[in-house]
Amino acid sequence: MKRIDLFFLGILVPLDYLALLAAALSSYALRYGPFSQYLATTQTISASEYMASASFFAFIFLLIFAAAGLYAPRIRRRLAGEFPRILLATSTGIAIVIVAIFFQREYFASRFIVLAAWGFAILYVFAGRTLVRAVRYFLARSGVGITRIAMIGKSTAADAIEHAYDTQRRWTSKVVARFARWDEQTKNDLRSMHERGLLDGVLLADPSLPREDIISIKSFCDDHHFVFRYVADLLGTEHASIETVMLGTVPVIDVKRTPLEGWGAIAKRVFDVVISLLLITILSPVLAIVAMAVKLNSKGPIIYRNERVGEHGKLFNTLKFRSMHAALSTGAGFGGDQALELEKKLIAERSIKQGPIYKIKNDPRITGVGSFIRASTSSPARCRSSARGRTNRARSPSICRRKNAFSRSSQASPASPRSPAAPTFRSRMRFVSTTTTSSTGRHIST
Repeated sequence: MKRIDLFFLGILVPLDYLALLAAALSSYALRYGPFSQYLATTQTISASEYMASASFFAFIFLLIFAAAGLYAPRIRRRLAGEFPRILLATSTGIAIVIVAIFFQREYFASRFIVLAAWGFAILYVFAGRTLVRAVRYFLARSGVGITRIAMIGKSTAADAIEHAYDTQRRWTSKVVARFARWDEQTKNDLRSMHERGLLDGVLLADPSLPREDIISIKSFCDDHHFVFRYVADLLGTEHASIETVMLGTVPVIDVKRTPLEGWGAIAKRVFDVVISLLLITILSPVLAIVAMAVKLNSKGPIIYRNERVGEHGKLFNTLKFRSMHAALSTGAGFGGDQALELEKKLIAERSIKQGPIYKIKNDPRITGVGSFIRASTSSPARCRSSARGRTNRARSPSICRRKNAFSRSSQASPASPRSPAAPTFRSRMRFVSTTTTSSTGRHIST
């Protein structure tokens, strides 16, 4: 899920809580305001005591809402389908309040307040969620937070899905490209779109594709952190974390790439921030000592900025205590090309592992303090990057340190999208302004 969707999902909890408190306050004001002269009162309750009880029961309501699925992430849920859930969950909460009144009458002295709170709660919760939905739709129509989908397949289902996307302007997803088949050139086009920030996911809309191609598409999406959706009846028995949604008249299945979807992502983000800040605070004396040791042991900056590849292939810098001599360290502001050449030489001569994940035995670039840091812990200074949400899906540093070498070799490959022998990206895609359909694909928007 996009961060904007996580925001709108997470904001529902405090918004519902405020709506429930507003419902309680409205029923109290109505009971002891305009209707007080028409309803007999044998016992009154103070506003502060009343709102304290309402605050407690509001938490109970939130738990009931969660059990009713009102906080479950969904690709697309109709507002009409959400209202029955609100009605059922709110009625269940009111039933619990009535049971509490039966056993402890001092909570509320008027049954009218309970009935009024029930009506106001349904009204306010539904109105708040309608407002959130309206804001999200407005942003989607403005092009903010859109999930850009490339559709693969040439079938009647694909045509129906494309028509549904074109006619439903309020959806937060749209088809930006369509490909008739799955081949190496399609992969290159998708990579090119991904590198340019034009693609978020893939929708497989052709049930007749070979099983090998289907598995290849799913693996491709996993490697590039793409959303993966497919027309129903494909791979149905292989994935437990799925969600079915109707796109027009076609059932489409959304495969959850990771358990960290929806509330899982929110919970992990909160955990990262809290634990990182806690560790930084507790370990601050140790961090200060290590920083002094790094400075006194060798010349150069204390902190090393290590370039990583994060979510959706975005590059960022994570902060670590420098464990190598500055002149021999790779990266901007350090040893430069000479350090990179030395690293390649050490990998070729001393690496005890093969492939992009390497390990140099007896690395001469490491300082004395650096050896202690590497042996004792994985640099505590990186807690700051974790608190900023940068390292949730970052790749290993060893892969990133070799990305320049691998990128040069990939450019020389005939299958590379940047290879001169490969057809250009735009030549294989049809734009919206054209009237002919390419057999390989089309590009709807950039």
